[in-house]
Amino acid sequence: MQKLSTRVILSLLMGGGLTLSGLTGCQGQSVGVKNAEAAASTASPTEVSATTRINPAWMYDILVAEMLATRGDFVNAYHVMMRVATQSQDVALAERAFHFAMSGYEPRGIEQSAALWRSLEPANATPWRIGYIMALREGQLEQALDNWQAYRQRSPDSLEADLKNAASQIGQGMEPEISLAFFERLYQRYPDEWSAGYVYGFVADHYQQPEIAADVLERVILHRQAERDVFFALINIYLEQDWYERGIEVLADYMVAHPDDWTMQERYARLEVRAQRYDEAEARYKRIVSNNPQARASQLSLALLLLDRGDFETAIGHFHALLRQQAYQDIANYYLGLIYHGQQDASLARQHLSRVVDPAYYVDAQLVLAQLDFDSLGLEAALARLAPLSSPDETTQLKLWRAQGSFYSQAQRWDDAVRVYRQAYSQNAELLTLIYAYALSLYNAGLDDEYEFVIKRALQFYPDEADLLNALGYFYAEKGINLAEAKVLLDRALEIAPDAFHIIDSRGWLAYQQGEFELAEKLITQAWSMQQDEEVLLHLIKVKWALRKFEEAEALWQRYHHQYADNEAVQNLLIKLRADSKKSATQ
Repeated sequence: MQKLSTRVILSLLMGGGLTLSGLTGCQGQSVGVKNAEAAASTASPTEVSATTRINPAWMYDILVAEMLATRGDFVNAYHVMMRVATQSQDVALAERAFHFAMSGYEPRGIEQSAALWRSLEPANATPWRIGYIMALREGQLEQALDNWQAYRQRSPDSLEADLKNAASQIGQGMEPEISLAFFERLYQRYPDEWSAGYVYGFVADHYQQPEIAADVLERVILHRQAERDVFFALINIYLEQDWYERGIEVLADYMVAHPDDWTMQERYARLEVRAQRYDEAEARYKRIVSNNPQARASQLSLALLLLDRGDFETAIGHFHALLRQQAYQDIANYYLGLIYHGQQDASLARQHLSRVVDPAYYVDAQLVLAQLDFDSLGLEAALARLAPLSSPDETTQLKLWRAQGSFYSQAQRWDDAVRVYRQAYSQNAELLTLIYAYALSLYNAGLDDEYEFVIKRALQFYPDEADLLNALGYFYAEKGINLAEAKVLLDRALEIAPDAFHIIDSRGWLAYQQGEFELAEKLITQAWSMQQDEEVLLHLIKVKWALRKFEEAEALWQRYHHQYADNEAVQNLLIKLRADSKKSATQ
């Protein structure tokens, strides 16, 4: 079995292992061995037991050991003291040897001195506690259980305290299967003790066995009078694992019975958000904030939820309240800037975004400010704001490349957009949102071969991504190539997303390219009824023209072309169709 580092062993024996507080909320006690180095270096000189006859040679060795310890040479101090303790069979000397072994990070010495200590003072609980820890470290499960039982018979502490301390001291640094088996056996040994199930579940969760942990803890709360720690451990497991529906059901009764447990209420609201139970989550957050004006984290969560639900005015009120708290000023200013930007209030957006200095939000705030610069001052102003933000951090650099690509695309400088997106893509070839932006720039730049390569490669990563299937299928249909393959791609896309108007339109356009005008009219009319999109309008008018439904085509154009004044293709469509008809008639 792989040996542990001596420093890990020391930390375990001195109570420095897992903590049952924090994530799982247990109020773990520390009843471990005192800091051994401090004990060894600051304690009174070694006192020999009254029943031990003093041997001058032993006294000399004791003095040597103490002198070595004073100089910090605990390993040699241990060896000298252990020799005397073994010869004299003195309890105090055995304990002193143990402390020297601990201070010198001497695993074998810790085990040997503890064993001697147990044999000389079997009624003392401490060496038995060390015994079960060391037995577990060596993978000796049965010996660990025997030593545990001996320890419990001598321990002055409650069973609950000893179980919690066992988990806090040996939860890390052990072979997972041995540690889990140990706590499972304790759970079986003490069926009426809720903390036995609690610590078993805690250790299982630590060893990344959340299903075992949740099952055990759920049994604890069903069949025993469990304390709050168990419920707190459970809700954190549910949040970590995204088991939101399971958590909502299991903890429902607790939440009703403990309406003022605000920490649990806040976490339960998170489960409701993840389960998309937004009404319940909003009501719960509002109650928390109303009853706890200082519950800033819950107020922030409420503001974000309201923002996501489109209740901007109420969200603004909460964000402004958070501005009064220094710790929340940056995040509040950032989201207020986003809201005002979305509301086309550039002045207020700039005011709040310019106040963001926290590195966690600074770059994102600058990106929004760059968009405001683009809207009011143009491309060069936006790029100038981005220039100082260049960073070796990969995440930040990706954001900058994507922002630059977006600005070039908005300015229809497609070659520049391709250049920037190509850099980002070279390091992030599986990022779907980047793939779409890159592909759009390639399409508009006329780089058909590269466009096809990028989409085909993306489909290797995401074979069931409907929009990727549509992107390649529509590309083939638009170009009038590989139409059989286009049909396979678009039919598969429709299986995945049958209500996507743009995919229905693509399939209709493919039918048009294949001369199936009636089918094309049916599909594109369906798409138009779902979404009045300018590309769909172009296709529908062309299909009706091909079916010689000239009056319907002209009526569509007359009714809707004003809505797309900036679309040159829409504005010139009838002129082009009439010209094409005349040309065909003369041939």
